[in-house]
Amino acid sequence: MAHRNLNQQQRAAYNAQHHQHQQQSQQQAPQQKDESVLLCTSGYDRQIRFWEAPTGICNRQISTGDSQVNVLIISPDKKYLAAGGNPNIKLYQLQPFSREPIQTFEGHTNNVISIGFPIHQKWLFSASEDGTIKIWDKRSGVCQRDKTIRDKKTFVNCAVLHPNQGEIICCDQSGSISIYDIAADKIRTSWKPEGKNIPIRSVTVSSDASMVIAANNRGTCYVYKPTTLLNNNNNNNNNDEQKVSIPSSSSKNLINGNDNNGMQQHLVTTHNSRADKNGMYTLTHKISAHDTYCLKCLLSPDSRYLATCSSDSTIKIFNVMENFKLQSQLKGHRKWVWDMAFSADSAYLVSASSDKTAKLWDVKKGQKIITYEDHTKGVTCVALNDSSTN
Repeated sequence: MAHRNLNQQQRAAYNAQHHQHQQQSQQQAPQQKDESVLLCTSGYDRQIRFWEAPTGICNRQISTGDSQVNVLIISPDKKYLAAGGNPNIKLYQLQPFSREPIQTFEGHTNNVISIGFPIHQKWLFSASEDGTIKIWDKRSGVCQRDKTIRDKKTFVNCAVLHPNQGEIICCDQSGSISIYDIAADKIRTSWKPEGKNIPIRSVTVSSDASMVIAANNRGTCYVYKPTTLLNNNNNNNNNDEQKVSIPSSSSKNLINGNDNNGMQQHLVTTHNSRADKNGMYTLTHKISAHDTYCLKCLLSPDSRYLATCSSDSTIKIFNVMENFKLQSQLKGHRKWVWDMAFSADSAYLVSASSDKTAKLWDVKKGQKIITYEDHTKGVTCVALNDSSTN
C-alpha cells in the first residue's frame, strides 16, 4: 500500500475539493474511484466508513441501522463487503457500490464475531457467540452448515479459514482450539493450550498452513505447527519445555525487565510437545505478549510478523524469523485495540480502537503514519484489501 505525505497547502486544497463534492457524494455513489486500496472501519456508531488510505479522508459511508458492527471482511475480488453484527450478517456490493445490503444472512442468535470468504467466493462462513459456525450460500442466503462447536452457551470468540479451504480453525470461551472439517461436518480435533480453561480470544493461521497461533485472555500466545511438518523438519523427541529465549540486551536491562529500546521484556518459551490427543498439532513456542487481554493475534501475509493487540492499548510486532523476538511496540491508541489488518505486502498495519480511531502503521519502522478519526463511538473492526486482482 503506497502512501503520500501531504503538506498543509496540499491538504487544504484536497479538503476544499472534498467539501465541495460532499453533498453530491452523499446523494449518489461515486462513479469512478481508485479501488486499488479498499479500507473500511466500523463499530458502535453503526457506520461503515470507507477511507482514502493515504490521506485519512472518509469518502463514503454506509449506515447499518439496527446493530453495531463486530466484524468486516472484503471479498478477495473486492466486489463484496460482509458486515457481522448482532445477530445478523449483511452483504454489500462494492462494484458497483451500493449502500443497501444485497443479502442478509439470518440464523445466529448472538454477536457474529468472524466472517470469511473462500477463494472461489461461492459461500461464506461465520462464527458467533451463540456457539456455532455456519456456512452460507452467498447468492441465496441459505445456511448450508450449522455446527455447534461445544454448546450453545460457550462463545466462539474467533474463527479463520484454513488455507486448504476445507477446514475452519476456531477458538472459544472454554479455552479450546478446534478444527472443523466443513465437508464432513465434524470436529477433527480439539485441545486446550496446556490443558487450561483460560478463554482463547483469537486465532490466526499462516498462508502456507505451517503455523497456527492462538492468544488468550491473559496475553499469552501459543504457536503450533502441524506435527507431520514438524517431524519432517527435525528429529527432536517429544519433551516438554526445553528452554527460555528472550531478546538480546544488556545485563542491566535484563534485570530491569526492559530491552535496549525501553520495551518490556517478553518471554518466549520453546516446546516440542503434542498439543491435541490426535497428535495433529505440536506446541512449539509460548509467548508472553501482554499482561492482560490479548484481543487479536494476526500473522502477516508473508508470515514474517506476528501482530498482537490488547486491552492495554498497545500493539506489538514480533519477528517470526527471529524466534518471535519483539520487534516493536506501537503506541498511540488511548483505549482497547480490538482489531488489525495487514496490507498485502505485509509492510503496513491498520488498527481499530475503542478510542474512536483507526491508525495506519509502518510495520518495519514501528511508526504511525496517519489516523482515521470520523467515528463517533468506539471502532471495533477494520477490513483492508489492497491486493492486486485479475
